Amino acid sequence: MHEIFFGLLGFIFRLISWFVIEIIAQFFFDYLPKKFFGYSFYEKDVELIEKRITILKKEEWFKPYEMYLLEISQRKSIQRLILKANMHEIISIVEKRNEFLTELDRRLFDLNPNGSRNRKTSLD
Repeated sequence: MHEIFFGLLGFIFRLISWFVIEIIAQFFFDYLPKKFFGYSFYEKDVELIEKRITILKKEEWFKPYEMYLLEISQRKSIQRLILKANMHEIISIVEKRNEFLTELDRRLFDLNPNGSRNRKTSLD
């Protein structure tokens, strides 16, 4: 009787420990590379960036930047700029829009302090 009980208890213990080890291994293989090697933002941030780019595409003043949309969507510095930006202010206030576009130009074209441009984009 004790052998059956201990055998069943050992089976349950092995099953629980297997699940715990699997969760820990999944954490190491999924989360840590994203954290330390700089993989893409979390999924909700990617969706938010896509929604904001869609909003920007609808604006008339953003038309000159449509040819750089792939570059804009892939660059981390520009993604951070889009995440930090207050879209309502950018759309409604001209000064904020100009600040946003100036910063977008600086990050997209790598403007030097003296004003000369070195294109970082793949389009030439």
